[in-house]
Amino acid sequence: MGARPGLLFNAVTVWIILIVGQASGSAQALTDETLIRVQGQQVSLHGLRMIAADQRCLDGNKFWQCGVKALQALARRLDEPGLQCKVLISLSSSGGTRDTAECWINSDNLNVWLVAQGWALTDGTEQAAFRTAEQSARSKQIGLWRGGFIPPESWRPAPADSTADCSVCTARHQSIIRTRNKRPELDQATD
Repeated sequence: MGARPGLLFNAVTVWIILIVGQASGSAQALTDETLIRVQGQQVSLHGLRMIAADQRCLDGNKFWQCGVKALQALARRLDEPGLQCKVLISLSSSGGTRDTAECWINSDNLNVWLVAQGWALTDGTEQAAFRTAEQSARSKQIGLWRGGFIPPESWRPAPADSTADCSVCTARHQSIIRTRNKRPELDQATD
């Protein structure tokens, strides 16, 4: 038990070092949504979701290659000098998740810029900068938002209801309800 506080301290120290890790220099946009490669390290851009490179969008009655255009916009920005990325490690992430990064080109936040220009969607984070940027792009109908873009989560069917998605308490509650519903049948059978 005495060794655990030391282990915890060492783990926290390692996390702090990873949180302040930085990468800079040239970068490359990868076709795997939100991924870029900076100094050989693949990172996912924090706070946003980019659509797949092969995604097509509807503008009026005409389809356009919005995924390609979004990837091209990211690639053009990454070609500019002055890229700096801060790698963020979530304390709640599992070991198999990708590193995420917040990146700047000079003093311009690349992550927020992509959302503000309409080339990416927020990932649901509660950061005001991302929400404000997405609302602005939507109201201006720029980037993906031209032609009345509807985010996929608005039209995709919800996942099927299953007990695998439920907590133990919810599954237990559902079991109790099923038992209560069967009880009148059992009471009638014994009369």
